[in-house]
Amino acid sequence: MKTGIFGGSFDPVHKEHVSLAEAAIGSLGLDRVFILPAYVPPHKRGRVLTDDKDRIAMLEKAFAPVKKAIVSDYEIRRAGVSYSYLTCRHFKEEYPEDEIYFLVGTDMLRDFPTWKEPEEILKIATLAVCDRAEKNALWIQKEQDDFYARFGKKFAVIDYSAQAISSTEARVRAAAGDDVSSLCGEAVARYIAERKLYEIENAHAALANEKSERR
Repeated sequence: MKTGIFGGSFDPVHKEHVSLAEAAIGSLGLDRVFILPAYVPPHKRGRVLTDDKDRIAMLEKAFAPVKKAIVSDYEIRRAGVSYSYLTCRHFKEEYPEDEIYFLVGTDMLRDFPTWKEPEEILKIATLAVCDRAEKNALWIQKEQDDFYARFGKKFAVIDYSAQAISSTEARVRAAAGDDVSSLCGEAVARYIAERKLYEIENAHAALANEKSERR
């Protein structure tokens, strides 16, 4: 079987997260994909995340229509910094016969060599990269060549061009009292409004947070 791992802060989850998972399922032939909200993302340790239960609830609402998606609280239960190599190791131990794919965006490729234990990740999993809308085939090929020169392996490319939607934008708009259903979907937007999740967050502070939503 083929198992995907898709981690992030998901604060909040938005439509592009769901679309990426769906594209990975179709493009890579995944039998399942685990969606994992981070406990402490390595790249944004200074920001306090929304309560774990709220992030999980939003993920369950967002991914309810995606039959092969499974929301997992593994990184939250493990606590500590949510290093990807530990997550990959866990799922390989759980599913030793599976092919493991670790889903990321192209914006994370340049940072991948700085991750903790990147070589161990690649021993366990194939990096599966989702293109950004502004990237082209030549750019992807150059990244593929550079990646191979560095690690001796190639990454898989998910057949999907992600659009420019961010959790930061969703937080800013929610903090301003705007409807975020166009970004997060109706179920998640309704949950955010009912729980008043981001009303106390200052919009300028939200903009100052990292743009990337994954380590």
